[in-house]
Amino acid sequence: LALVLLLPVFPLLIAAYVPSRIRMTVGHPMLLATALWGLAHLMANGTLADLALFGGFAVWAAIDWISAANRPGSGKVRQPVGWTGDAVAVLGGLAIYGLFVAGLHQWLIGVSPL
Repeated sequence: LALVLLLPVFPLLIAAYVPSRIRMTVGHPMLLATALWGLAHLMANGTLADLALFGGFAVWAAIDWISAANRPGSGKVRQPVGWTGDAVAVLGGLAIYGLFVAGLHQWLIGVSPL
């Protein structure tokens, strides 16, 4: 279940930097990605240190996302032209996700996600 919850994380991270309909709809895709990342890692890990690290990131992202959504002028995002940004975010994000599952997570972090 954690791997499924992590599926949209990399597309959301890329959407934070690419003008896209994803970014327009979500508003703050990096904060949503961080919250999902934290929740998924909490599901897969159960120590107190994991709770502090991943839970802290998830709670911070959720609070910051709510705060950012309630700021004056937060709804002013320009309309992207076409679906290019969305395609870049989704295809690039899924490619990076595949690399992480295939071995990049093991190499960088030292723990296999599978």
